[in-house]
Amino acid sequence: MKRSELKVTVTLWMIQTADRVIVISGDTRPVDSVVDACTSRGDWANAGTLGAGGQTVAMKLAALLFFGLLILVHQVCSPYEALDWPLSAFREGDCEPLGYALFGAIALVTAVYSVDLKRFKDPIEAIDTIGFGVLLLFVAVSPNRWMFHRASAFTLLGCAYVFFAIHLRNNRPLMFIHLCAPIGLAVVTGFQSYGIWQKALISYFVVAGTIHHHVATRDMRGNAEGTPGLSQCDRS
Repeated sequence: MKRSELKVTVTLWMIQTADRVIVISGDTRPVDSVVDACTSRGDWANAGTLGAGGQTVAMKLAALLFFGLLILVHQVCSPYEALDWPLSAFREGDCEPLGYALFGAIALVTAVYSVDLKRFKDPIEAIDTIGFGVLLLFVAVSPNRWMFHRASAFTLLGCAYVFFAIHLRNNRPLMFIHLCAPIGLAVVTGFQSYGIWQKALISYFVVAGTIHHHVATRDMRGNAEGTPGLSQCDRS
């Protein structure tokens, strides 16, 4: 009886990259593998860039929704008297649906802002903004006359004020402008009432959050476009 022998030939290819050695077995050629790897990496980078762009639009749309509802609720309710009302006063009477919709728009801005900070920036910042959402829920559901409501509202405004001050600590000119914002808004509104000052300050925070969100996602898009290894792929 003759012994039959089966010979298996395995071809190994090694590709040296900046941070690792890739070993490929079989009939795959290194050139094809490099092209596939570059294509996959480029697809992931483009997907991240498109995702960041979509989230930037979502944040801006949420901010526009808030300002649109803010203008609408003043037009539908008493245009002159409503200027002096604090935001929570719109939840009472005939303006109740629009008042709650206004708080819903603020919650939407906070949610988009928090989710994107967790995805693109520091998760600790997202935890801080989630805390804002909890305080906003207390303010939205508690009656306007309750002391708990007023304490939660002032705490929420104070936390947002400190939050943006911390972010601007490395930019002294912008930080100085931010620290002067409450006083500046009081001067601009002529110290007319707490309600108009409160709504101006909330609007300022929405604008500041939208700008910070745009800068954060822009940096993420820049990092995606400059992902290490893409230049080597372009040369292959």
